[in-house]
Amino acid sequence: MKALALAVALFAPALARADVAPTPGAPATKDADTKVTVTIRVIEAKQQGPKQLDPRLADLEKRLTGFSYSQYKLLEERRFELDLHTPAQMELPGARHLLVTPRRIAHDDKIKVHLELTGGTPGAHTRYLHTDYAIQKGATLLVGGPKTEDGTLFIALRHDAK
Repeated sequence: MKALALAVALFAPALARADVAPTPGAPATKDADTKVTVTIRVIEAKQQGPKQLDPRLADLEKRLTGFSYSQYKLLEERRFELDLHTPAQMELPGARHLLVTPRRIAHDDKIKVHLELTGGTPGAHTRYLHTDYAIQKGATLLVGGPKTEDGTLFIALRHDAK
């Protein structure tokens, strides 16, 4: 499963361990009625062809150049305002499905999210990704995923500051 070998591109300022305990004396989470705003971008990366970066991905250029792909194209971008435990759902190429569920907001405004990427060939339910991450407000988590007909999918998940 080479897609899983590439499955997580973690960037130190964007990500902290999801199991880190809160600072002593600080509340573990914020009110349950707090909204979480996330932007999800679906990116297709290709190894063949001339170097090309979709201009809408300029903010991710430094992070993407660390991979062995020459072309990056934004397939879809959607912004969600979610209650805790309410998933954002997106359909992805290749009959795949992405669920992003905010589970908790820590005292330092990091959100803990659950990502699940499933789907694939008809009749087979493949789970490509099923894990939790913590993302700092204003930061982007970049996750490499399954192969497409022409390349590899990446999911960029940004915890938007309000």
